[in-house]
Amino acid sequence: MDELGQLRPGLQRLVRGEIEGDTWLVEPFWVMIFLATEWIPDNRWFLQIGISRAKQDKNDVALVKMLQIALVRFSGDISFYREAYHLKFEQGDLGDALNFIHDMLEKFPDDLEPIYYGLRTALYLPRDVEYNEFRRLAEEKKMPGHVLHLTDYVYAVLRRRQRQAELSLDEFQKKYPSMNYYSDLLRFVTIDAPTHPDGLNRVMFASVDHFCKRMLKIGEP
Repeated sequence: MDELGQLRPGLQRLVRGEIEGDTWLVEPFWVMIFLATEWIPDNRWFLQIGISRAKQDKNDVALVKMLQIALVRFSGDISFYREAYHLKFEQGDLGDALNFIHDMLEKFPDDLEPIYYGLRTALYLPRDVEYNEFRRLAEEKKMPGHVLHLTDYVYAVLRRRQRQAELSLDEFQKKYPSMNYYSDLLRFVTIDAPTHPDGLNRVMFASVDHFCKRMLKIGEP
């Protein structure tokens, strides 16, 4: 497909042999989905169905193929960028995830969603500069303060800066007392608890991430 030549390198990892040798391609569902995307190219519903099925089957090859088509045909639909970003983030390809974030910042300059993705990605980058830059941008775009305090807290916890994490939660509790039920829980499991069980940081990140997305009305992929 000529469309694939328009893609950024992050989603060009598929080669013809990789696709041609996959038995899933002959399944009736995928045969019909690929035909439908060719016959009715303006209908994004077929791509959405294909993406949903690929995620359900944990078929990353099919998922990338669907996203390749979607990002070219529907470049103004942030939901497809959302899927591509989360795919790269979950795979640990943070460089490619950042590339999609920068694309979203260009295409959706007034949307807080890509800025939040920048913050959540920078949590796992080795330098402070990326987080600080997205933090500055978030303040410029008037991201809600309770979201920023929570991301600051996660940032400090992941970098083992306990005093900084405590201060972030203190500020959160002081400014947003109606949410103390949540900050009290975070304080107990990451600061007051004498020992941290394995995987605690992953659970803490997932919890705060879900909370912040809900506050910002960001859809899940």
